[in-house]
Amino acid sequence: MLNHTMKEPEDDKKIKRNYFVPHFGTDSTINASVKNLKDAETKYNHELSVKEDGDGSYSLLQTDADMNLGSDPICNSAGCT
Repeated sequence: MLNHTMKEPEDDKKIKRNYFVPHFGTDSTINASVKNLKDAETKYNHELSVKEDGDGSYSLLQTDADMNLGSDPICNSAGCT
């Protein structure tokens, strides 16, 4: 370890805090992502559901239970050709 102790700078009390920060609205890339998600949900008739794993963590991985694992007309038990 470095055995270093952080000291509060003497001029720290001069730093402005809790000042106003303007909000210019949601970023255009976020708006596009929200629209694309809605479009995909409509197209595939499937709604994305996000579930908390615990302790504030979320998983967006698709499990076998979420998939339609019915037979594939192109592939058989020997695999896809």
